[in-house]
Amino acid sequence: MVVVALLAATPAAARQMTLEVSPTAPTWGDVVTLSVATTACSPLSLVAEVDETSNRIDVELTDSCVTASPIPLTQRLALGRLDSGNWTLVLHDVSGGGETTLHFVVANRFAAFAADVVVPSVVTDAEPLTLYIPYYGYCPEMGWSVTGNVIEIWNDDDDCVGSVRSNVDVAVVLGILPAGDYELRMVDRSDDWSFHDVPDISSRPLRVWDADRCVPDEGWLCLQHGRFRVEATWRDFSGNAGSAHSLPLAGSEESGQLWFFAADNSELTVKVLSGCGVNDRWWVFLSPSSTVEYEVTVTDTATGGRTAYHHAAGEAAGLTADTAAFPCP
Repeated sequence: MVVVALLAATPAAARQMTLEVSPTAPTWGDVVTLSVATTACSPLSLVAEVDETSNRIDVELTDSCVTASPIPLTQRLALGRLDSGNWTLVLHDVSGGGETTLHFVVANRFAAFAADVVVPSVVTDAEPLTLYIPYYGYCPEMGWSVTGNVIEIWNDDDDCVGSVRSNVDVAVVLGILPAGDYELRMVDRSDDWSFHDVPDISSRPLRVWDADRCVPDEGWLCLQHGRFRVEATWRDFSGNAGSAHSLPLAGSEESGQLWFFAADNSELTVKVLSGCGVNDRWWVFLSPSSTVEYEVTVTDTATGGRTAYHHAAGEAAGLTADTAAFPCP
C-alpha cells in the first residue's frame, strides 16, 4: 500500500494527513482514487488539478471549521486514469496550513499483463487459441508473432490516428499451436512511455497440451508433461462410492494429489518418476492417508499400458513403490 503520513513543520496549526491511493499498485488504465484521513470538520472539500506534462497532482483541502469541534474524517477523491510513470501528489491544506507530499508509480498497463491476460484454463493443440488482453489506449489493436516457443504480442499507439482512448478486452487469435511449453510476452512498442521508469515488457509461461495424451481435468492427474494419466475410484464403509478429484501441485511434473471427500483433505499423493537410467522403467509411488477401499489406475498414454493398484477397506495405509511400472522410453 502506498502510504505517507507527514506532520507539516509550519505553521503551528498544521494538521496531520495520511494519504493513500487505490488500487495499491495502479496500472495504466486504472481509475486512481485518493484517500485523505485527517482531523477536520464536515463538509470536507478536495479539489485536484492534474498536470500530465509534469506528472504532478495538486490537491486543495478545505473544511468548514469555524466554531465546530474537529473530528476524524476520511475523504476520497477520484483522480481518474493516469498515464504510466512516476507521480507526485501535493496536498495543500488551505484551512489548516501546511503541505503533504505523496509519491507513487502508475505502472505501464503491460506490466500487469501476466496477471490480466485472459487465457483458457487448459490449452490443447486440437483447438485454436484466443487470448483476451485488457487494454486501455488509443488503438485497441494488437500485433503478434510466434517464433519457436516464444509468443510475442505488442501494441503500437504511435501509428494510431485519433484521440479517444478506449478501455476494452482485445481478442488476439493465435490459432492452433503445437504442443509444448511457451513463453508468452507482451511488449510495448510505442515511444510514448520510453521516458518512464516502468517495465515495457512482461511475460508468463503457457503450456499447450498434446490432445492425444493426458489433458488436465478434475477427474485425473496428468504427470510427466501429460504422458501419464492417474485416476482413482473409492468406496467408503457405508457403501458410498465415487471417483477421485485431482489436486495438481504447482510446478511439479512428477507428483500430485487426489481427494475423495473434500478438496482440503487429500487421500492420496501420487508420484511418477523416470527410472530409465537405472532399470529402464518408469516408477510409480503411492502414499495414501485413507483406510477406505480405493483403486488407483495409472495409464501410459504413449503406449496405452495401464497398471492398477487396489487397496482393501480397513487395511492400514502403506507406501506403494512400483519400480517396474512401465517400460521406457
